[in-house]
Amino acid sequence: GLGKVLLIMGVVFLVVASLWLLMSLRYIGAGVAAANTISVSGHGEALATPDVATFTFSVVSDKSTVAAAQADATQKQNAVDAYLKTAGIADKDIQTSGYSVYPQYDYNNGTQTFRAYEVRQSTTVKVRDIAKAGDVLAGVVGKGVTEVSGPTLTFDDPNKVQADARTKAIADAKAKADELD
Repeated sequence: GLGKVLLIMGVVFLVVASLWLLMSLRYIGAGVAAANTISVSGHGEALATPDVATFTFSVVSDKSTVAAAQADATQKQNAVDAYLKTAGIADKDIQTSGYSVYPQYDYNNGTQTFRAYEVRQSTTVKVRDIAKAGDVLAGVVGKGVTEVSGPTLTFDDPNKVQADARTKAIADAKAKADELD
């Protein structure tokens, strides 16, 4: 009767509760804090002087046809590239970073009228002699470049500076751990 039903319900409850408990444990010992553990941290700094300057510039040309705009932009870019080479910038340090062609429109009283095709070529330059960066930048502007961003002073190999700091931090942590012996 009623006792048998309650007994069955009790057994079912125990089985469900046991399964829930087993499923909540991901592995034996879960939730147990590690004992006898010591954590040691270290600090390391590496100071370095930036050894390269980078800047980005764009040549822009607006012409009635795409071909004319591309030819004009190429002529401007070639003049700037020739200047950069005479300034001692290596080919590997002159990289095209963007190139776009867009139609340009004038808007007047809600009407749009085609004006020209705009070709924009962006170039990133790395100057390895930081003392010359200002002169190189001014020379580029003198060659008809209309947009310049930079210079940014940085490291030719930032990974070396980070590795030096990491090595010092590890040595510092080892020294602290040795003091515990």
